[in-house]
Amino acid sequence: MLNSYFLLLLIYFSLSGYSILTKVIIFKKIEKNFENLDVFYGFLFLILLTLFLNFIIPIKYISIPTIILGLILTLFFLIKKKIIFKDIRSFVLILLSIIFITHHHWPNIDTEVYHLQIINKVYHEKIIFGFANIEEKYGMNSVWQIFLSLFNIKILNTNLLYIINILPISIFFNQCFLEVKEKNCLSKSFLVLCSFFILTFSLIHPTNNGIILNHIGSTEVDLLCGFLFILNVYLGIKIYYKYNENYFNLLFVLSFIIVFAKPSYLTIAFFPLIICFLLKKNPINKLNICLVFFGFLVLVRGFINSGCLIFPSKVTCYKTFWSLDSQVVQNYEYIVLGSARDNPLRLRYTDFDYVINSYDWIIPWFKNYFFTTSLLQIFFIFILLSLILLILIKQMKIKFFDKSNTWFLLFFIFCGLFWFRVPEIRFGFGWIISLSVFIPAFFLWRINFNLNSKKIIFLFTIIPFLLIIKNYENIYIFQKTLNPVYNYQFDLIYTIEDKNYVKVKNPNDRCVDIIDYCTYYNTEVDYKKILGYSFFYNSKK
Repeated sequence: MLNSYFLLLLIYFSLSGYSILTKVIIFKKIEKNFENLDVFYGFLFLILLTLFLNFIIPIKYISIPTIILGLILTLFFLIKKKIIFKDIRSFVLILLSIIFITHHHWPNIDTEVYHLQIINKVYHEKIIFGFANIEEKYGMNSVWQIFLSLFNIKILNTNLLYIINILPISIFFNQCFLEVKEKNCLSKSFLVLCSFFILTFSLIHPTNNGIILNHIGSTEVDLLCGFLFILNVYLGIKIYYKYNENYFNLLFVLSFIIVFAKPSYLTIAFFPLIICFLLKKNPINKLNICLVFFGFLVLVRGFINSGCLIFPSKVTCYKTFWSLDSQVVQNYEYIVLGSARDNPLRLRYTDFDYVINSYDWIIPWFKNYFFTTSLLQIFFIFILLSLILLILIKQMKIKFFDKSNTWFLLFFIFCGLFWFRVPEIRFGFGWIISLSVFIPAFFLWRINFNLNSKKIIFLFTIIPFLLIIKNYENIYIFQKTLNPVYNYQFDLIYTIEDKNYVKVKNPNDRCVDIIDYCTYYNTEVDYKKILGYSFFYNSKK
């Protein structure tokens, strides 16, 4: 645990160096104070770096040098430019708390089934043409998993890969802590209530730390994007009422990371545009031109992986010799949709006439999922509370439906409609929590509820402390570093020969983190190399 803490601090300062460098390159300026959210420029820099370089080389060649160079940059800016990390004290305490609370968490099933295979291939090989032909799940294209491949290394007996997701979540809670000390405003009420929602839910949930925080330690992106979604809405509200150029740019940075890390959050791409519309700001600048270019590279990468710009959306697929068969893509898309629309037992998710070609699944979904899942139950209660508060706000003659609030609510409703196409909690917990607290946050702000009071500060101190007590058993592993150890068995299906060979294995359970290629099917796939690039394809289709 102490190793994890030490290493995460080193990575944080490495990211900080790239954050300052990014602002120098794009904005041609250096600000003395390094603010809490500025580190997301560093995340963006390394995401773009790994995305671009993996077209040419495996990420393993730059992994450790990149971390070291970031630390050197930070040291340089500290000495030469007198950079001050003004929000670092609270961050290091929050980081340690989250590491302690979540240190026993195990990677979830998706990590073992296919995430690690994708990350390993990015780490060990340059981009692969037709990767999805080996296994459909490998067609998933996330910039965050490309970024995670940079940390697919073990230092001080600690796998960095399993702890990196703690950093952005620690930054999220640190921003909440910093806001508590600020003057009352809507953005403060919103972020504080979101944090209160997450922490309280995690505290009272009977299963470990609940379905939100339990995912820390996995290589998935649902948790990350949920937190970043909330943070992005917070930034939008904050700059609407008090414009800040740095936060305006971060709004687009976070939107880029969210959209291209998890396409199910595609709706967040419209949020910065709504803010630009409300503020009458021009979104076209050097940063956003850069983001558009790299967004195009993400689509190109998706096309190389599977033949689809956005996998598994069949309408974005184009026929090439390495493309995944269109019927396979459609079936996989239907399975993803069906799995989310079916009841938790997943008895009819492959009955496409039921889950795809009709609306018969909606009422059973509400009965068996919406009203039986804790987070959605709380969401329903908050929606009822919000309706009551709207009536109360009207009686108090407070204007709620002004231009900004109307657009914010329309945005949340749009997110909900988009999410309902694939109604799985992990695909949308960011907007679920945001909509839950938005109207209560507005109410607290307008009645001038004092969130700076000693009682409120005590409340937000005691809940994390209770979470630490809830996970008290972690004290016995404080000196240990727990890394996932996999013991699955694999069978060699076949080798493909063409100057060199590729081993393909079939797991008795899950593919997890083996170096060789792995598939859950015995389907034959052809292989060849062109100009040093691996191509997987099906010559019989």
